[in-house]
Amino acid sequence: MQFISNNIKLKYNVNFEKDNHSYFIDNIIFPSITAIISYFNNTEIQYDKLMKNNELFKKATERGKIIHEFISRILYDAIFQTENRKDYKTIIKNSKKISTIKESLKIIELFYNFFNRIKNDFIKSIIMFEIPLSDGKVCGTPDLIYYENNKAIVVDFKTWKYFNAEKINKAKIQITAYNYLLEKNNIFTSNIGEIWIINENGVNINRFNITNQLKLEWQEIMHTFLKNNSNKEKRNYEN
Repeated sequence: MQFISNNIKLKYNVNFEKDNHSYFIDNIIFPSITAIISYFNNTEIQYDKLMKNNELFKKATERGKIIHEFISRILYDAIFQTENRKDYKTIIKNSKKISTIKESLKIIELFYNFFNRIKNDFIKSIIMFEIPLSDGKVCGTPDLIYYENNKAIVVDFKTWKYFNAEKINKAKIQITAYNYLLEKNNIFTSNIGEIWIINENGVNINRFNITNQLKLEWQEIMHTFLKNNSNKEKRNYEN
């Protein structure tokens, strides 16, 4: 599900293929923010390679996917004042693991109850969710963006069971990158980002300042990636 406020105009029409997590503008593929950040985290890449056939890893991935889909549906229903139970059932039916569904339902219920408490005022401030953005070089899809004091705040949903400072810092860089894309689309942004950690303990909102250090870190990551990618394409062409 997607939503964008009528008064928001984006520079690029980005096509996002969810199944293979690929972004296209005019049929040209562009790198994603999550892929770029992961590229610079060799530990995470090696971990993912080791864990991709692990049942617990698969279960966590499936759980995160289910919860994100339900959250998207809940947001959509709140904004458009609709509620289609068939859509909920479809999400459940498409899940590969019934045990994962049972575990996820408790978390979804906690989020649903949390959102119901804040939605009357909060939905008025939402300007977009799950809309792909680009600056013409990289692309990314923030989970949710809302206005506070006429400034955009990026929210990223995380379904971590366990997390540490490294995970939090990576999420901060990711949100900083989304903030950068908003600015490139002439959207007035706040220097605040939010990580919504959604798990068995409920919804924990981690609010942080998007510092100059975070902005510099993202710029360095992006420019290094684009430079390396450009050099790689040049070598392939010469060969």
